[in-house]
Amino acid sequence: MRDEVRSIPSQTSPPVDVECLNTHEHQLHLVPRLIDFTCNACGTQGNRNPYFCLPCNFMIHRECIDLPRVININRHDHRISYTPRLGHGEWKCRVFRKKVEGFYGAYSCSKCATFAVHARCATRTGVWDMVEREGTPEEEEIVMKNRYDDHPLFWSYMNVDEKYWCEACETKLDPKGGFYTCKDCGVILHISCVFRDFSYIMPGCGLFIDRGSVTGSNEEVEEP
Repeated sequence: MRDEVRSIPSQTSPPVDVECLNTHEHQLHLVPRLIDFTCNACGTQGNRNPYFCLPCNFMIHRECIDLPRVININRHDHRISYTPRLGHGEWKCRVFRKKVEGFYGAYSCSKCATFAVHARCATRTGVWDMVEREGTPEEEEIVMKNRYDDHPLFWSYMNVDEKYWCEACETKLDPKGGFYTCKDCGVILHISCVFRDFSYIMPGCGLFIDRGSVTGSNEEVEEP
C-alpha cells in the first residue's frame, strides 16, 4: 500500500502524519522533539522525532516506517517476512548472533520456525539485495556443495558497489553479476569457479557439482 502523507509547508520538514501498513496498522503522528525512545519496529534506541500511535502506545523511527515486507537475504535458504513481534521464545539473530527481543519487530521465516533476524540486520547493505519480494512468487534456489564445507552453497546477487573476493581463485568478484555463497560460513565464489573455469581454483579446493566432483590443480595462484 502506498504511503499517504500530509506534510507541513517546509520542504526540509518531515511529514506530520504517515500511514504505511508495512509496519503498523494505524496512522502515525510525528513527535517533533528530542526524546529517548525504543523503536517498536526494530527494537533499537532513538533520541529524537519519533512517530507515535497513541491508541497502541507505539513509537517508531522515521526510517523504519518503510521497512520491506518480504525479502531475500544471503544468510538463509528461504525468503523472510517482517513481523511486528516474534512473541515469547529464545530468539537469536542469524546475522548478528545476538538475542532478538520477541516484543519488537523482526524478520522471520515461515518455513523455519526458529529463524529470526533483527530488522536492522536483515536490511543492511551486503545482507539484503534491496528488492521487495512481496507479491512475487518464490523460486527454488540453485544449491551446490563445497567439498571442504558441510554447508550448501546458494546462488545470490547484490546490487551494491562494494568489493568482494572469490575464495576459490582469490580474484575480485562483482556481486551484481551473481555468485555462490555459504550462508553459514560466508564463503563467496565466482559462478565460473563453481561451474566451468576450474583452472583458477586454488590447490585442494574441490567442489561437488551434481553427482561429480572437481579438484583444482593450478599451482601458481597469486594473492590479489
